[in-house]
Amino acid sequence: GEALYCTLTEKQWVTPSAVRLRFALPSAEHVLGLPVPGHVMVIDDAQIYRPYSPVTVDSQAAGYFELLVRHYPGGEISTRLAKMSPGERAHFRGPVGNAFEYTASAAPRRIGMVAGGTGVTPLWQVVQAALADEEDRTRLSLVYASRRADDILLRDELERAAAA
Repeated sequence: GEALYCTLTEKQWVTPSAVRLRFALPSAEHVLGLPVPGHVMVIDDAQIYRPYSPVTVDSQAAGYFELLVRHYPGGEISTRLAKMSPGERAHFRGPVGNAFEYTASAAPRRIGMVAGGTGVTPLWQVVQAALADEEDRTRLSLVYASRRADDILLRDELERAAAA
């Protein structure tokens, strides 16, 4: 993937250990070019990198992308991201696809998904892509586990999607 340096524009703690970060792309019309599901690699100054799946998809997020990051004490990349302030820049590479790429035309009629914690982020991409396409008739099921009810990530978004 391409090297990309993006400025943090918004930061919101969604649980005591998880933060939602919005990064600006080069222009308001620019999209990440993210396959669904897909991820970007976050790279630090020591060239340590970790994959993160944006919680935004290209069809709904021109000019920016958002990451949902669980901060782990001792985690090099998660700590760096969690400590960022708006105006600071991060180094990314990508986007990177997976062996499975969701498209309505190639999707099976039913997809069952299982996730825990931040593992929900690539599955949330699939949900968004399916719901954004009025012609998409794929039936989605998601089983999602979290340690505590107040630790459920994307809860409001998932509840709205379930009601759609």
